[in-house]
Amino acid sequence: MKEESGAVAGTKSLSYWTILLLLSVFLLYIAGDAGASITWLLSAGFLSLVGYYYRVNSFAKSSSQLLSTGLAVAPYDRKRQHTMLFISMGVTFIAFFAPLFLSSVLSFSVWFGSLIGIIDGWILGLLSYNLYLLFWQKRNGGKLYVVDEWNGSNLTGRGLSFTRAEQN
Repeated sequence: MKEESGAVAGTKSLSYWTILLLLSVFLLYIAGDAGASITWLLSAGFLSLVGYYYRVNSFAKSSSQLLSTGLAVAPYDRKRQHTMLFISMGVTFIAFFAPLFLSSVLSFSVWFGSLIGIIDGWILGLLSYNLYLLFWQKRNGGKLYVVDEWNGSNLTGRGLSFTRAEQN
């Protein structure tokens, strides 16, 4: 059995992420701390670029197959998936909580800028990747879906499908 769901975040999510980023900029503006703003810019910029680059590279590996066959599904590797889950949870924990644990040692500018920058970098990476997917869909005249293949209650494959829009 196959399950498909949209691969690109909805308009509400994209709008919400944009509003969060604008609120962060406003918060930095009212804080009036140039050091925090620079730290925010560096940490948000670095994290968003790393996230965006990783996601786009992963997608690029399957994009030609998507365009030729409409489907790019890889066998599901439970052990690898669990390993990646634990690694990403650990990195996320460290990224979000390190500034809090170091708050007594860091200056306010570095602490505040890095805390907001880490959160915004994550959001900006997701937003930019989803915008990339939207433009990719538009350029190729179709829609991307996340595909999960099931054998009973076991996930056997996971990937993407691409369906071209019918032209009248």
